[in-house]
Amino acid sequence: MLYLTYDNSSLTDGAGAQIQRILSIYLVAKFYDVGYIHQGIKELSYQGVQCLEQNQGDPAQIPTYNALIELPSDPIDLGTNLQVFKIFDISEPILNEFKAQQKNTLFIIQFAGTLVDSKPQILEQGTPLTLGIRTRQPPIKIAVHVRRGELFVVDSDRMLPNSYYVGCIEALRTVLGDLPHEFHLYTEQLSKPLVVSPSHHGICNRIAAPITVDPTATHLEDFAHLPIVYHINESPVETLKELASADVLLASRSSFSYVAGILKQGGVVLFHPFWHSLAPRWIPTRGPADILNAAPQILKALAPTS
Repeated sequence: MLYLTYDNSSLTDGAGAQIQRILSIYLVAKFYDVGYIHQGIKELSYQGVQCLEQNQGDPAQIPTYNALIELPSDPIDLGTNLQVFKIFDISEPILNEFKAQQKNTLFIIQFAGTLVDSKPQILEQGTPLTLGIRTRQPPIKIAVHVRRGELFVVDSDRMLPNSYYVGCIEALRTVLGDLPHEFHLYTEQLSKPLVVSPSHHGICNRIAAPITVDPTATHLEDFAHLPIVYHINESPVETLKELASADVLLASRSSFSYVAGILKQGGVVLFHPFWHSLAPRWIPTRGPADILNAAPQILKALAPTS
C-alpha cells in the first residue's frame, strides 16, 4: 500500500504555509484512496509580529498548533519491507504508479500544491478537525483577516490594500441588511518603530539591508468609520480558530487564510484570487462588486438550517 506524509524538515517557514501543506497532503491521500501518516510542524521560522518585535521565536506555538491540527494516521508496518522516497512535489502519475504496486511505500512529501491546484475539488472533501465548526447562532460573525506583519519588509506585493477590505465590508453590510451581524478584524501591529535586519526572526536574510517599520504603516484609521471589533496581536493559534469558525471569512492573500478556508465547515469564504487555486465553494472576490453579485449565494449559505 502507498502512504503519504509531510516532510516537516525541509522547509520550516510559517505556520500557515506548513499547515496548508499538511492539509493538502492529507486531502490528496483521501482523494486518491491511499494511506496517510501524520507529521506535524517541527520548526517555525516566522511566528508573527510580536516574535518579530522581540527578535525571537515562541517555542510554545509549535505544540499548540500541532494539537490543533492532529489528523488520524492509517496503520502502517514500519518494518524492513517498507520502501521510502522523498518527493519534492507530488503528482498524479507518481501516485498512480506506486499505488498499483503491491509493496508498501512511504512518500515523504514537501509540496502537494501543484496537484491540488490542478484539481481544486480535492479541497472539498473536508477533514475530521473540528475547529472549523460554526455556532450558527446570531449575530452573523464576519472574520476579516488583514495580513500584515513582516510583509512590510518582505513580499509586500502580497498585501491587499485597506481600501479593498473597506469596500468589501461595506458591500457585506449592504448584502446582510437588517440581519444581525458583527465584523471582527484580525491583524498585527508593532508597538513601536522597529529596525528589521536581514538576520531578524522570520526574515531569513531575504533583505539586503535593515528596514525601519513604523506601527502607523497599518493605517487602521481607514476602518474608523465602520462598526468593527478589533483583534490586534492576538494569539495566532487562537486567530486561526476564529477565522475558521466564523460564519463569513473575508480572507487575505495568505496561506493562513487559505488554511482557515479549508477547515471551515459551511458558511462563506470570500477570497481574492491567489497563487493557489480556490476551492470550488469559495467566492472569488476581487472587490465589492463580486460580493454584491454573489448576494444570493451568500444569503443562502448563511440561512438557518432546520
